[in-house]
Amino acid sequence: IAPGLQASENTLFQQAATEGISVLAASGDTGAEACYPNGGALELTGGSEPTAVAINSNNATSYVANFGDGTVSVISDVNEAIVATVNLGSTTAPTSVAVDPTTNKVFVVESATARLAEINGATCSAVTTTGCTTAPPTLAIGSAAQAAAVNPSTGTVYITNEGNGV
Repeated sequence: IAPGLQASENTLFQQAATEGISVLAASGDTGAEACYPNGGALELTGGSEPTAVAINSNNATSYVANFGDGTVSVISDVNEAIVATVNLGSTTAPTSVAVDPTTNKVFVVESATARLAEINGATCSAVTTTGCTTAPPTLAIGSAAQAAAVNPSTGTVYITNEGNGV
């Protein structure tokens, strides 16, 4: 990891911890060992190169950013299955995903396009998938953005941006 990126992510994680926010990161591997009582692990076949995961415990939905194919896998935590795929575009390279459980919004950092996509979690979740096929709206966020975190108390989204040193 580049020193600028590491410092930016450290600042983001410190701010999140100060506000009582937990941050969950995925390394892109196929799963951790011994996650289940039988010592096995759940492995789902979904997008290419998964890089990050965020969980909305209000509707038992996990969202996985797939760097390799520009998608987000929508997973039912109850059924342990991929229920939908949100297509951001093959050249978007999503690197991070964050959920605001208060507003039901899912934010995805598109590092290659310098945008933040906003998925409507009310219509794209384990409960309902009707909004998963619609391209989500995006916002320009600056070059080389890498990670996102949300403060659900304020609705503030924090973005690390290696390209601008932020």
